[in-house]
Amino acid sequence: MVMVAFAFGGVENLGLAAGEAKDVKTTMPKAVNATFWRLLIFYVGAIAVLLMVFPWTSLTTKGSPFVEVFTKIGIPAAASIMNLVVIMAVLSAVNASVFTNSRTFYNLSLQKNAPAFLGVTNSRKVPHRAILMVFATMFAGVLLNYIMPEQAFELFSSVTVFALVCAWGSIVISHMGFRKSKMRKGEESQITYKMPFYPYSNYIALAFLAAVLTGIAILPDMRISLVVSAVWVFIVFVAYKFYVRKDATRTSVVVEASEPKDMLA
Repeated sequence: MVMVAFAFGGVENLGLAAGEAKDVKTTMPKAVNATFWRLLIFYVGAIAVLLMVFPWTSLTTKGSPFVEVFTKIGIPAAASIMNLVVIMAVLSAVNASVFTNSRTFYNLSLQKNAPAFLGVTNSRKVPHRAILMVFATMFAGVLLNYIMPEQAFELFSSVTVFALVCAWGSIVISHMGFRKSKMRKGEESQITYKMPFYPYSNYIALAFLAAVLTGIAILPDMRISLVVSAVWVFIVFVAYKFYVRKDATRTSVVVEASEPKDMLA
């Protein structure tokens, strides 16, 4: 379940893409629906066909089950074909990661929650410095994989899943608050694209996220990610508290400076 969550990471990028869409009410429902059906067909459908062709009890865990099945039915180039598919998938994931993370850095910079240099754009309105920051982070990941090749992938994947659980949980809880707010104001009819089976679908999603976290805690190889993630969350929390206090002090000084002083005659 942990690796399944890792594989589906990135679907939340649709929300970030909405910020640059011209016709959100038309394009976003199409994008979300298309993502759902593509995942259902290419992920779930492919596994269903695989299990219809070959019994799962006969598959090993030494390599890709697709390669194993294709080889058994007489396709000798199966490994090369799957490697090509994997390379294309990785390039797609990297492309999505560069887009979403660079835009996240850019918007954080505009909100004064990140260094100002990340908010600079080039002549084509592209946050090129934020993109370079993303590539530098990726290169650091490559170095870490070179230093500790046996543990790097599991550590990265489990930490990524923890971040995904936090992001997905925040989205689900925010959506519940959003719908309740619209209901209180009598504006629910204004929502043109509603989440199916609300609020039960929200509860099902939260239960799945809880199961993923439980899986991370149970698996010995991934348990360390909880420690790493906890330390990271603590650092971010302290930095946030420091930033909020500093910003409040700065605002107080500005307010006091703008107030009229008593003039002595």
